[in-house]
Order: sequence, then C-alpha cells, then structure tokens
Amino acid sequence: AFEPASGVLCDTVAVRVNGEPCGVAESATLTKPCPEEPAWRYRVPLAALRDGHNAIELQSKTALTVSWVEIAIRPMVG
Repeated sequence: AFEPASGVLCDTVAVRVNGEPCGVAESATLTKPCPEEPAWRYRVPLAALRDGHNAIELQSKTALTVSWVEIAIRPMVG
C-alpha cells in the first residue's frame, strides 16, 4: 500500500521480485489486518519466488511512501 499523499496510480510503479517483472497493477481490497491506504496487487511469476528471502524492488516515476508490502500465495483459479 502507498500513502495517499503519494498519488500513486497503477502505471506509476514498476515492481520486480528477485529481478523478475511483475506486470501491471490491479487495485486490491485487502482483509484485516491491513493498512487503510489504497493497495495494489501485482502478479508475481511463480518461477521468481525463492525459498527463504525474496527481494521486492519498486521503481517509481515519482517520490512515494510505501506503507505495506506483502507476498500472498494463492492458487490460480480457472
């Protein structure tokens, strides 16, 4: 999630996990506990994930404040 004052739009931030691009952002509705700020979801290629630590990189066109980062693994539907 990003601080509202950052004015983050879906095309403002590029996300990579362990160097692999995560594609286009989707608006996300998180379950509690979570921040109140607007949140975005990025699909991470399964091959990018590693056992143990994973590096999440953000590249932004503007200055922003990140208030929450989470990796959630969910089964694919369909």
